[in-house]
Amino acid sequence: MAVDSLYTLLDGIRELMIIAQTANMREICRLTWFQFLMDYPLGERRLTNTMTFIVQNASGYVFESGRTSALEIMSVIVNRFADEVLLPNAAEPFFLGLVLVIAKGDSSKCREMAAHLLPKLIVRFDQPRLQRA
Repeated sequence: MAVDSLYTLLDGIRELMIIAQTANMREICRLTWFQFLMDYPLGERRLTNTMTFIVQNASGYVFESGRTSALEIMSVIVNRFADEVLLPNAAEPFFLGLVLVIAKGDSSKCREMAAHLLPKLIVRFDQPRLQRA
């Protein structure tokens, strides 16, 4: 039961890293959530849901502050995840999400962040992913 409560708490922190009103709160939530992500095991389904949550908020959250927060955590994941975790779980959803932000985003700041992150992600792709991209 305690493990379920921990995951529920961290799901709330994950949401706060997008919706919190202050930049400081979003940053604290991002740092806390990322540390959890690095230290605690997530099943494949939970990890996939988490990556989907980030991509959806990077392109679809109503406020620019939440979209930039999602893009910031995407950047941390791209820069810090090992290839064996990044490639099967986040590479393709992140690629599509970043392209969507660049192509259809209404915020120049978000488009710029996505355009800066996209090449960093592509460099991490293995050969089969490069051919599909």
